[in-house]
Amino acid sequence: MEVRLATPDDASPLAAIHVRTWQTAYRGLIPDETLDSLDVAERAARWRSIIGDCRKDTFVAINDDGIVGFCSVEPSRNEAEARQGVGELTSLYVDPDYWRKGAGRALCDAAIAQAQDRRFRELILWVLELNHAARSFYESMGFELDSDAEYTRESGGGTELAHVRYWIDLSPSAA
Repeated sequence: MEVRLATPDDASPLAAIHVRTWQTAYRGLIPDETLDSLDVAERAARWRSIIGDCRKDTFVAINDDGIVGFCSVEPSRNEAEARQGVGELTSLYVDPDYWRKGAGRALCDAAIAQAQDRRFRELILWVLELNHAARSFYESMGFELDSDAEYTRESGGGTELAHVRYWIDLSPSAA
């Protein structure tokens, strides 16, 4: 499994993985009409913009079949946290055909290493409260539940989605 920084040429494969993963992982959590309306071309345009943003680092996981997953790391979207050296893993998606085959772990390792290189003192992420598979994965990677941090947002289909926050200490004393 190779992991490298994404290029603008990767936007379409990232978009396809993003849509397919949402449609698989979130079926039953998000209304079907919302999932079925996801547009790969629209997501590709968004990914071209994200990949071009110098504040964000997006990595892709590649095997013999091509790109099988991606993740993005950036300063926390909460500006007060960002000023305090908190980074955020804003996405980590692996094509469902490659779940539990090492791509997620390779991407998460790359995200943590990049966060350390950027001298973030901790790395956070938000995950759907009911996404037990993802929560278990992040816990296996050393992330801890921040039981004081949660939020709810509307899914676009009228469903309220509860999110919880995980974090990992990256300070040198934690190593």
